[in-house]
Amino acid sequence: MLIPYNYRFDEVKQVFVFNTDNDVTYEIEINQVGETYFPESLSLHRICYEICLNYCESLKTKQDERICLTVIKIVKSLLLKGYILLFICDSLDKKQKGRHRLFNQWFTKYGDQFEKSDIEVEDDESLYSLSWMLNPKQRDILHIQNIFQDSINEHIVCKNNT
Repeated sequence: MLIPYNYRFDEVKQVFVFNTDNDVTYEIEINQVGETYFPESLSLHRICYEICLNYCESLKTKQDERICLTVIKIVKSLLLKGYILLFICDSLDKKQKGRHRLFNQWFTKYGDQFEKSDIEVEDDESLYSLSWMLNPKQRDILHIQNIFQDSINEHIVCKNNT
């Protein structure tokens, strides 16, 4: 039976860190973003975080299911603490659709008990794939879902007016 890699939280860098059997180091950044994305909603400021998955090697590695297990375990631990997580796929190299597809596969396979919604947001330069995740037992879940939907609608209206 496969098990997640051991991971630790680096207090200085504010990242979760784990190493694979192929000596690739992964970091999962968590950044508080509630105030940035939802300035009008004080209730989200402290509980809304963006997660970013970075690997520290430029090596192409074989598929490793334990990476998936580890990332999802970290995500679940944050959701159980009541955090709302945003995952925005990096688009610098134009591979955001592949990253989004992979994350969706991981979440479909191992992300049971949690709610995830996906949207695509377009700006002048790129199309961004965004997932937001929360625990369905989250207090005020309908209010939170409405805030997210309002934010998306506001972005669409702003985009259409430019």
